[in-house]
Amino acid sequence: MKQIIIYTGIILISVNVLAGIIFNCYERFNIYTTSLCLFVNTALLWLIAWSRMKDAFKISLTILFPVFAIIEFVLMVLSPQTFKDNTYLMVTAILVAIQVIILIIVSNKKINHDRM
Repeated sequence: MKQIIIYTGIILISVNVLAGIIFNCYERFNIYTTSLCLFVNTALLWLIAWSRMKDAFKISLTILFPVFAIIEFVLMVLSPQTFKDNTYLMVTAILVAIQVIILIIVSNKKINHDRM
């Protein structure tokens, strides 16, 4: 399962870059931001797979995080080609921060549960 996550991430990033090469309307800024989005979400899913949290948490996060990834990917595709005043980029950063916070809370919940 852990290797499948890595391979899937590599394939998705490769297809994204290939789409950027083929389609002229797909701007470089969007290629970079969507590829970064795919990389970050692949890394988060890999961390979930390698973590020692309970299976119920792993399953629920493995379902939840790809939903976040799809939303982030769509936002990055629709994003204007600038960093300045880019609401889409800010919303995506907030969503990634939410994912990281959820992962930290669930990981710490497991650790605190073991201490009791």
